[in-house]
Amino acid sequence: MKSWLERNKIYFEIGTSILLGIMALLVSYQANQIAQSQTELDLRQTILLEKQSKTNEKQTEIFEKQTEIFEKQLNVYEKQIQIMEKDFEPKFEIKLVDIIDNRNSSVYANKLEIYNLGHSVEISDINVETYLEVHGIGLNDETIDSIVRVTNFFVAPQLDGSTDGLIHTLSGYRNREKYNKWNTSLRDRIRSKSTSMFAISILSHNIEIDYKDSFGNEKKEYFGINDKQFYRIDMENGEDKTNKIYLDDSNLDWLNIHDDDNRLYDILSNYFEEHVIP
Repeated sequence: MKSWLERNKIYFEIGTSILLGIMALLVSYQANQIAQSQTELDLRQTILLEKQSKTNEKQTEIFEKQTEIFEKQLNVYEKQIQIMEKDFEPKFEIKLVDIIDNRNSSVYANKLEIYNLGHSVEISDINVETYLEVHGIGLNDETIDSIVRVTNFFVAPQLDGSTDGLIHTLSGYRNREKYNKWNTSLRDRIRSKSTSMFAISILSHNIEIDYKDSFGNEKKEYFGINDKQFYRIDMENGEDKTNKIYLDDSNLDWLNIHDDDNRLYDILSNYFEEHVIP
């Protein structure tokens, strides 16, 4: 047996080599198959990811469109709310009424009538401040401006609870007659110094109306009125955007409507003495 194996040793070695080669080929083939399968799997995963990415993009587009539609609907809703709120808002109007003396057709007094022509609201308070603005031209063409707070021009009665229509009336005793005398006296005294100088005055009334709207919110509205116009005063963060109301009048001189002409002249001389009144 031993001799037979030795004689056939070469055949065993060749067979073993062939067998090992075949096994190597089989292993290589199997590895190649596995690699191809992995490549196909990776390709399929890549395709799946691309499809998923496209799906995500479409979903994102759908979400953006839905968001846009929602924002438009929200804007429409907000506008509807604003329209509804306006239907429940008051609409204040103020009239400066002349009281005429039938004997000589002169205006001797003014009264202030405050109306609500909009939705009924609960009026909490109404405050009226009166200011005398004096503007002049001095000896050297200087522009001189001064403001004086005028008290007791109107006497304010208690609110009677009116919520719409004529809600409040303020009047004063011969207040316009007194103002006209002030104005005439001031003009004459200044022009007596020099015909090149002059001064004019404007009487303005600022009104603050406090009320509760239909939803229970406390609100304030501001208005101004003079002989020429009635206007709304827009407020933002407690500041006057139109510069037509004097919220801080602590530094202004005060003048009672029943003071005589000399009192006004004395106050204004602080502003005009160097320029208008030599």
